[in-house]
Amino acid sequence: MIFIIDSTWPCSKKMLRQSKNLHNLPRVSFEHTKHSAFKIKTQPNVYCLSTIESTLCILELLNAQGIEDIKQKQLDEFLHPFEKMVEYQVKCS
Repeated sequence: MIFIIDSTWPCSKKMLRQSKNLHNLPRVSFEHTKHSAFKIKTQPNVYCLSTIESTLCILELLNAQGIEDIKQKQLDEFLHPFEKMVEYQVKCS
């Protein structure tokens, strides 16, 4: 089971720092070469991704390790709602 914190970067860091419950859980880290597709909101560092982009990275890694069995088409379409949201944000700005 993997828990993913979905919030702003400052709020996530605060939760990790202050939550004793989270301190007791093992952490999963991963490396990637992706860049966030956000156009309006900027990430704090080049390696930072949005929650949904990070989730896709995790699913791809679990798939590659044989822990999950997700069809490539599903992975390819996973960010479609996110991409549509970014498109809408750009249109509205």
